[in-house]
Amino acid sequence: MSLSTAPSTTLAEALIGAERGVLVSFDGPSGVGKTTVSALVAELLAPAPVFLTAEPSGSPIGRLARNGTFTFHGLALSLLVAADRYHHSDTVLQPAVSSGTIVLCDRYMPSALVLDVLDGADADYIATVYRHLPKPDLAVFLHDDPEQIRMRAAARGGDSRFHRTDAAAAKNEADMFKRVAGTLGTSGYPVANVCIGGRSAAEVATEIAEQVKACRGAASRIGR
Repeated sequence: MSLSTAPSTTLAEALIGAERGVLVSFDGPSGVGKTTVSALVAELLAPAPVFLTAEPSGSPIGRLARNGTFTFHGLALSLLVAADRYHHSDTVLQPAVSSGTIVLCDRYMPSALVLDVLDGADADYIATVYRHLPKPDLAVFLHDDPEQIRMRAAARGGDSRFHRTDAAAAKNEADMFKRVAGTLGTSGYPVANVCIGGRSAAEVATEIAEQVKACRGAASRIGR
């Protein structure tokens, strides 16, 4: 019996495919750079299989939530976004992870513990709503000086009432993300706090990409 390998499949590619998939979430204040950094991380992880996505998702539920922030408020919007997160997890995120893909998700449950509370929802209730949502393998929290975040958010503009551009609101949101990261970290959530601190997006992405590689390697070793 002979053992043959297709010419297009290298040993490196075979090893890459043998590794476990992981879910990596990116959370932090509006304007901190989640979208830019997560896209750069995806590039740095190549040629490993990477899927870059965001929440609210592109599903009908997600589009309704994303486009309805001026229409829906409080628990109505919170539960709409939660429904999208569960649907996104069931139909997109978990199947991709199961196939061996590194999934990078721009916003996940931690954002609900800040944005929903700022919108008037009770934090304990929101935590209860998400108790069945799978944890990520790595939950990246991006932090930076609130004034820098505010200026980036103002320059970018936005189509949501959650894109805050006044100094007091920006500081409050940044402080809440720090508190949520601390609370989740002490409760066993796989938090990775990353401070931008004047570094370029590429430098920040390089740090995170190394953490993702380590996380994926650990997941493969334990056969998860």
